[in-house]
Amino acid sequence: MKYILIIILILINTHYYSFAKSEKNREQSNNVNVALIQFPETLDPIKSWNFQHFILTQCLFQTLIRIDENGSLIGDLANKWVLSNNNKTYTFHLNKYSKFQDGNNITSRDVAWSISRHFWPNSDSITASYLSKIFSISKNLNHGEIHPSITIIDKNTIQFNLRKAYPPFIYILSISSFSIIKENKSNLTFIGSGPFYAKFFNKNKIELNKNIQYSNVQPIINNITIFKLNNNNELNKLIIDNNIDILVGLPRGELENIELPKDFELKHISSLSFTHMFFNLDKNIFKNKILRKELVKLVQKPFKTEQDFSKFYKFNPSFFPKGILPISYYKTINHENIDYKNLNILKNKKLNILVQKGYLNIKMIDKFEKTFASIGVKINWQIVATDFVDEINKNQYDLLIAGYMGNFPDPDGYLDPLRNDTFLKFGNIPSENLFKELEKIRFTEDPMERLKNYSTTFKNFEEEYYFVPLFQTNISIIKRKNLNIPESRFIYESELWKVHWK
Repeated sequence: MKYILIIILILINTHYYSFAKSEKNREQSNNVNVALIQFPETLDPIKSWNFQHFILTQCLFQTLIRIDENGSLIGDLANKWVLSNNNKTYTFHLNKYSKFQDGNNITSRDVAWSISRHFWPNSDSITASYLSKIFSISKNLNHGEIHPSITIIDKNTIQFNLRKAYPPFIYILSISSFSIIKENKSNLTFIGSGPFYAKFFNKNKIELNKNIQYSNVQPIINNITIFKLNNNNELNKLIIDNNIDILVGLPRGELENIELPKDFELKHISSLSFTHMFFNLDKNIFKNKILRKELVKLVQKPFKTEQDFSKFYKFNPSFFPKGILPISYYKTINHENIDYKNLNILKNKKLNILVQKGYLNIKMIDKFEKTFASIGVKINWQIVATDFVDEINKNQYDLLIAGYMGNFPDPDGYLDPLRNDTFLKFGNIPSENLFKELEKIRFTEDPMERLKNYSTTFKNFEEEYYFVPLFQTNISIIKRKNLNIPESRFIYESELWKVHWK
């Protein structure tokens, strides 16, 4: 990826005159070209699984609720919602003027159908579990069946019935994968109601046009063309022939010290995501809790004492990013009190660290290597360019450096990597007791009391030292300086459909 970035910069400078002309034409016609590293295989919102997919999904579809630029919950397809006295029934009233991109009105039947799809056989939904644990009725559905916890009151009114009061429910409905699509028998057509519609889609390119049926504030931009970045040759041709205005998904580690052309800038998109180091608890050596405790302090120390190691990573010695739990949860550790005698068991050993290519910068890699060298350990980096999750599941690492972006701003939105029953599990952590404890407090009605209980539970869990809490991370986007991309503290994916020329 380092060489790709060099090629990008050379080509941008070499073809500056032709680029400027092309850019001017797009600015005048209100069009934008975007390049993604993680290109979606389908436009089905259920299949969205990372922030690059989410920013595309937001262009094409709407949810009942969305989070605005200030971090506040506002209506999207719903213009009003009411919570019952027992806090277990949510009634949503749809905007009766909302239409799908084909001109048909959106009904509560479409909403019920779209949410129920997550529970049908072979849906491959990675977010269905967020609702299955809280819906009043737990049931495996047949294809086409509406979930029994959803009640259609009339064409513009719908109810969701929960097992118990659950304060974060409203945030779950803002997740892009719970977008509303038009009911169809084939379940292969994805007609949405978002600010754009897909004029063209294949495995390498998507053309989005403004949706004049969109019921909320119309986007400023008219068209967005999205390209897939596959390799150097395609990237070169893409830059020369099509001119890129925004690059999304380039690895953070490769972006730290690059010099951009004068008309481009590197934008940091605030996000509530983490990057930590996880011990592989299937390895006998890491079953030693005392060893794990001292390693946590050892690995954290250089990142605590020197804060300028990265533009995108900020030291945070807690599992959850700051902003998820009360400030009392976030702790400080005495890194001067390391018992090196308990680390002697690792002397002269070699440890395999699995990490995604481009994830860390040179300074961070150097810190890790020097830290382990100080106790006589040699690092063997297992650097993976693609299929990172598959490599995790092969379970051939000793230590794993991996990140996660919560799907909604609540501790429950960050738990998947700790589970042993998901495809995305970090470190094979024995977390059964943790989830038993969380089940006791998950449905606490008072939101502040609930978060306080989560704080206590996770403080105790983190004292088992199953992982090394390290960083809170930001998202990086390279864009033209004369393009504006809004962001918000609680919007994990900057809303691409709001981009516009300054």
